[in-house]
Formats: sequence, C-alpha cells, structure tokens
Amino acid sequence: MDSPETKSLVAQAQGGNTQAFGELYNLYASRIYKFIRIKVPETTSAEDILQDTFFKAWQALPKLKLDNLYFSAWLYQIARNLVNDFYRAHYRQPQTEALENHTELYDTSSPAHKASLALDLSRLKVQLKQLPAQYQQVIELRFIQEFDTSEVAHIMGRTPLAIRLIQHRALKKLHSLLSPSYETD
Repeated sequence: MDSPETKSLVAQAQGGNTQAFGELYNLYASRIYKFIRIKVPETTSAEDILQDTFFKAWQALPKLKLDNLYFSAWLYQIARNLVNDFYRAHYRQPQTEALENHTELYDTSSPAHKASLALDLSRLKVQLKQLPAQYQQVIELRFIQEFDTSEVAHIMGRTPLAIRLIQHRALKKLHSLLSPSYETD
C-alpha cells in the first residue's frame, strides 16, 4: 500500500496540481528508470520510455481510483507495457542490461575476492538468461529492484501466491543451474 503522503499527492495531481505530480515524478522516476534500463540498453530509448510512462500516468490519473492504490506498482505496469510495446515495434526480443551495473560491489575487498565475485556474477548472468522470461522478471523485481511480493503481484498482474510460487520455482531452477554437478563413478 502507498503511504498517506503518496495518496495525498496522487489526489492533488488528479485535481490538476502539476506540482504534486512533479513530486510524484521525483519520488519514483529513478526507480522506474532503473527498471526500464535493465530491459532497454539504449539510454535515449529508456529515457523516452520513462517520459512516456509519466505522460501516460498523467493522462490516466483522472480515472485512477485511490482505493487500495499501489501507485508505484501502477507506474511499473505502465513502464512494463511501454517496454513491451517498444520491442514489439522493433520486432526484437528484450535484452537485459548487464547485472553488474545494478549491483553494488565493495571496493574494499581484495583483488582475489573481486575476481571471485566477478566470476560468480558472470556465471549468474549466463544462468539467468536460461530461465523463462517470467522467472527472470520475478527475480529482477524481487532481488534487484527489491519489491515485496504484493508489489510484484500488482506489477505482473498476478496474485501474491502465484508470485511466491514463480519465485520458488525460479530460485530452485537457478540453484540447479548454478550447482556443480558431480558425477560419481
């Protein structure tokens, strides 16, 4: 659920208050942009999609119901649909940006530790690409974007139970892909 401050800003923006909408933009633009950039590698295209996301949100605000509102999830749904439209228009499969661009590695570690982390991250990226698209999306939203299960459910148009099930299956599949297989003689 959104905070009372967010609901107040949404209500004000619904009344045509552009300053309130600007504050909503300031609250959510960077997270929405990261979400888009993971899916769209070109900076200009991602910026265009971000702009379109907030433009569509502004246009749809008068029809938005404040009861049980998840404003951020609603924005992510708009952004996700625009990313899908972007790729449909270009007849391509969505590409994801390198995972290391969105994870923070500690600079204080030893070179050997950094090399080990880089190898693990590289292996993880390869294995993530082998997962079905919905598994990848749930892992991205839960662990990279750090959304809770109910927010992911709203973004993906699923129930929280379905998201937990997809997450469980995704992590189980990822674990099996990452676990070294030992042959016994």
